[in-house]
Amino acid sequence: MTSSTKENVFFSHTALQLAFKMLRQITNGATSSEIETALQVDRYDSQQLTGQPTEGYMIGIFNGIFLKSPAKSFKRNINSRLGSIEAIDQEHFPQQLKFINSRIARETDNKIIDPVHIEDYIELDKPNKVVSINAAVLSAQWEFPFQSQKTKPREFYGIEKQLIDFMQFDKIRLPYANLESQKIDAQMLLMPFLRTTRNLKMMILLPSKKSNPAVIVSGQMAFFGKSLVQIAKLAKYTDLEVQIPKFEYKCDVELVPDILDDLNIRNIYQEGKADFSPISESPNLALSSMRHITYIQFNEHGINIDNAKKQTLNDVASLGGSIIQFHANRPFFFAILDDNEIYFTGQFENSS
Repeated sequence: MTSSTKENVFFSHTALQLAFKMLRQITNGATSSEIETALQVDRYDSQQLTGQPTEGYMIGIFNGIFLKSPAKSFKRNINSRLGSIEAIDQEHFPQQLKFINSRIARETDNKIIDPVHIEDYIELDKPNKVVSINAAVLSAQWEFPFQSQKTKPREFYGIEKQLIDFMQFDKIRLPYANLESQKIDAQMLLMPFLRTTRNLKMMILLPSKKSNPAVIVSGQMAFFGKSLVQIAKLAKYTDLEVQIPKFEYKCDVELVPDILDDLNIRNIYQEGKADFSPISESPNLALSSMRHITYIQFNEHGINIDNAKKQTLNDVASLGGSIIQFHANRPFFFAILDDNEIYFTGQFENSS
């Protein structure tokens, strides 16, 4: 799920797997089969994905399904570990709206605030419509935090040249690879998070000046593919000079219909074709909206970390030879992954 637009994007594969797993459980027939075929969601174990602060990181996820349905025909037979399913009614919608937003804030560590507005009631109040809202954040500390005093404005070459704050290591040894041998026109940097049970890290793919992030990853990563995990194994510890911009943004994406079409999931949003019989006796229910909301703050301490425990700088002996420059002063692709799975992917285009 990469973007060819000139916008910042950020997707949580973890949260989207939960959302599609939930939709898989509340649909039947061809509707359910499309999801299973496209995403292979039955291979997914929901118990293995969300971290805890004691593990060195935290993935906070809200996953909810909302529909307007007669009370007698509404069935709540959903695995509560995947999320919740709620009936919407006109009389109590203001209170429900407040409750929905408070739950999203709580599950995302107060990083995503009030994403559902009163105007959204128009969509939620439509008869025979199902709405999915899915939100996620990650909090994780760098194993080797940047020194704040070295952060300073530098030029970033996006659509327009911008002056934004860059973090810097004058010299550090980190996993790195030039991917020309893989026919990917980019440098790769791996930035490890504070030691966790998952060996969690951030991958940055920095294109050459003649390429762009969408071109780099085109054909390299299926929606839940493993190829980025394999590419990460090519990295070798290298002496580097690193400059990376600080950034912060929220990404709010509607998946119906374009992204679902790209995934060959079409029955679910078409009345008369969608089959939601596990949750309702109504034959005309269809998915009208599927929102995916994420937030990322990338700073000296980590991802969505305000203050970090002091860590020792990576001051191991030099490998010898010249120091390679990794200056992320143009749009780049990034992913958060471990040795087996991809959890988030994103694309940084500008600081606006």
